[in-house]
Amino acid sequence: RAESLMSRRPLLLNYVLLRQNPHNVGEWLRRAELYLQSNQTLQAISSLEESVKAVHSRQAINGSPAELFKTMASIYEEKLSDVNKARSVYERVCCLKPEF
Repeated sequence: RAESLMSRRPLLLNYVLLRQNPHNVGEWLRRAELYLQSNQTLQAISSLEESVKAVHSRQAINGSPAELFKTMASIYEEKLSDVNKARSVYERVCCLKPEF
């Protein structure tokens, strides 16, 4: 039980930091990187989707909300080899009324 907790420690710490400030772009990117390190690509994309909804551009710290979209698109393109999904992520940003 303790080993399981210790293996999840970085992710749990990241969760606490995001609860304190959900507008911290750097911590959202770190969360996605933690998932990628443990080969959970879909979970990384899911956390980035959640971050896009949680981060407001005027309150963002430690980075730009655009970095979240760039990271998500690069995961689709490099890890999943899905260029169409990557393109759709960029189209979401470039539309007339972007989400951020």
